[in-house]
Amino acid sequence: MHTPSVMVSLDSARSLSAGFLPHGAPLFLRVLLGPDEKRLALSGGRTLVWRGRLDDRGALIAGLPGSRDELALLSDAELFAQFFDQRGIAGLADVLGSWAAVVDDSPRGQAWLMRDPMGGRPLTYLAGKSGVYWVGHDPGELLEAARRPVRLDPRYLSSLFACLEAEATTTPFWGVVAVPPGHAVRLHAEGTDTFEFWRPALPLGIARRPAAELEEELRVRLREAVACRLADGEAAGLLLSGGLDSVPIAAMARQVVGPSRPLAAFSWIFDRYPEADERSLIALATGRLALDSQLLPGDDQLPLGPPESWPVHPGTPEQNPYRRLHERAYEAAAAKGTRVLLSGMCGDQLWSGGETWLRDALSRRRFGAAAGELFWHLATGRSLRPALADITGGRRRGPAERFSWLTPEALAALPDLTAQRRRFADFPRPHQAELLLGAANGHGFAVEAHFARRYGLELRYPLRDRRLVELVLGLPTADISHRGVTRALLRRALADLVPNAILARRSKARFTGLFVDGVYGVSRHRVAALVRKPNAAWRRFVRSEEIENALSERDVGRGGVSLWLAASLELWLERSGASVA
Repeated sequence: MHTPSVMVSLDSARSLSAGFLPHGAPLFLRVLLGPDEKRLALSGGRTLVWRGRLDDRGALIAGLPGSRDELALLSDAELFAQFFDQRGIAGLADVLGSWAAVVDDSPRGQAWLMRDPMGGRPLTYLAGKSGVYWVGHDPGELLEAARRPVRLDPRYLSSLFACLEAEATTTPFWGVVAVPPGHAVRLHAEGTDTFEFWRPALPLGIARRPAAELEEELRVRLREAVACRLADGEAAGLLLSGGLDSVPIAAMARQVVGPSRPLAAFSWIFDRYPEADERSLIALATGRLALDSQLLPGDDQLPLGPPESWPVHPGTPEQNPYRRLHERAYEAAAAKGTRVLLSGMCGDQLWSGGETWLRDALSRRRFGAAAGELFWHLATGRSLRPALADITGGRRRGPAERFSWLTPEALAALPDLTAQRRRFADFPRPHQAELLLGAANGHGFAVEAHFARRYGLELRYPLRDRRLVELVLGLPTADISHRGVTRALLRRALADLVPNAILARRSKARFTGLFVDGVYGVSRHRVAALVRKPNAAWRRFVRSEEIENALSERDVGRGGVSLWLAASLELWLERSGASVA
């Protein structure tokens, strides 16, 4: 287990950073941030270890003394180092980008671990004996370096099987602690102190702004999000579907790079699974935006097929059932000479929270709008239950009822759900804020980065740009979803940039057929063998009838998810030789 962590205020953190001198043993830091880490000297005998990318260099340059031309020549790591020397911990809220940083302050017997608010780069630590801390991006690597046994954390697995986000400091590995996004952790020989250095500043008066002004603001922020991810001039491409996440990114990318620069788009197509095939919409987008379209057949890329060579991430028991589709896209991008891939991941999270329409309209005293939406729901037969539950809080169910498929051990290990809700209660759409500001995205991106890196690729996510997230978090719900149409503001804002057929979409591609044909088809014997082992670790977390029912009924709902997670866990343990603590 790790040493106790104490939450401190920002003012306290300033004083600690300025002059704390601990008693007792000195601090010994072992930092393993990865092959692309940068190490620079800071003032006062301190050392910075940096990993990542800045999104708004101009703002940092403007806040520093000296020649702007000379500052512009600095690398991201050098620019951050100068900024940190000037502003310290208290200035971190102004650093936009995907980054993790460690400051080894040996003269004061302490170290600071810092992670960007969007969680773009992982940062974890492991406490050793006699003031030793191992710090890095890969929890498994820390355990190996410290010569500790690799054991999975039951708390993490309990949250995983409940389909919940684990506590922000929990990693898959027992004893390894994560730095939460937007937080700084001070390590010293007597323990740790943690504080949150950033919370979204929601735009004031946004609901009173004219519609045209909001549409322009969204276009500007989306374009900025794409532009800063293409600013280094690396050979770039896009993971492109026919939907309203990746196509707007492609439209902005074309604006940013101009009409002559090639932009490759990599898309999956399916002959046997029409519900997953989007080639007609992809053709509209690539034709309109002059993209170099690479269509990749996906019919044969089934979950867990073939099981013997299925790629398993060494740092987490979670597996993506569509890993082979991603691998095919990465392979094609690498062959094309691409080095950066833009992805539309997290669009569903960004535009979530439509169920709050009634509460939001009433709270803004927009009674006419609330009545109009209410009548539309009644006239179209749409359920009012989500909106009413949002107002009343719904029927409160305890964990045993809410997660009836979990074992008593798993239920006892779940995070405090009340505390999680309380953290995001002040946002217009609390669940949207939880999805966008929690730690799960950072973990998922770290996993995907591992696989992309094997092909020499870096994935970048414009929809995780902090400026864009701040805007959407503050929008009225009518701009999130209106009369059953999601992404309402986005559809209006991009009316002249995105083909009408894509703007008019009301559904998404579905990959259920691939899941059934993989898990219950070609890989059924391997899946059954994995989960039916008498000593299978999943039995500590999930009731047996949940898994057996999924196998017998070829379940594609909650039971199918539980079955996939159970098979993934057993495959990972089989490959790694690790255990569960």
